[in-house]
Amino acid sequence: MKKILERLNRAAQLRNILTLLALQTLLQIVLLGWFLPQLQGPEKSFDTLDLRFSYSTQDVRDYFLALGAPGRLAYTFNELVDLIFGLVYVLSFIFIIAALGRMAFSEKKFWYWFYILPLVLVTCDYIENFSILAMIANFPENIHIAPFASFFTSIKQIVLATTIFLIMGMGLAAFKKKLFSIK
Repeated sequence: MKKILERLNRAAQLRNILTLLALQTLLQIVLLGWFLPQLQGPEKSFDTLDLRFSYSTQDVRDYFLALGAPGRLAYTFNELVDLIFGLVYVLSFIFIIAALGRMAFSEKKFWYWFYILPLVLVTCDYIENFSILAMIANFPENIHIAPFASFFTSIKQIVLATTIFLIMGMGLAAFKKKLFSIK
């Protein structure tokens, strides 16, 4: 495990972080620019299940009915691309945490524990994605796993916010260290 952590730490270079962020941006353009317009709900809002905080079985039924077969097919492709997106953003977050950890905390490696947040985030995202794919595949008969999927969607949103606040805090700690080291 220590070797994996050290490899991640070494790979967390600015060039790799920028490459991942560029890829993340490209995937967001694909997800939001191409798929999302096809996934508009009945109110013509972009309220996909992934972007909500929670949803019920009835919410899923209403949304899938409003999408129709072509919209559900587009949603399937969206979820498949989202699997790639998950891998990219988890690496982005881990690399950013590693880079900021090195800057803010020098040789203290306690910040390796912060890698857990992006790993929990991507795990919840993948469980959510596979649950949504299962509901699409079994619609309209079997969408009873909606509360299960919604639970992981909610946890994903909470962990995402926590990860962003953690990165902001580490960024401030790194800035403070840099600011006070200038003589």
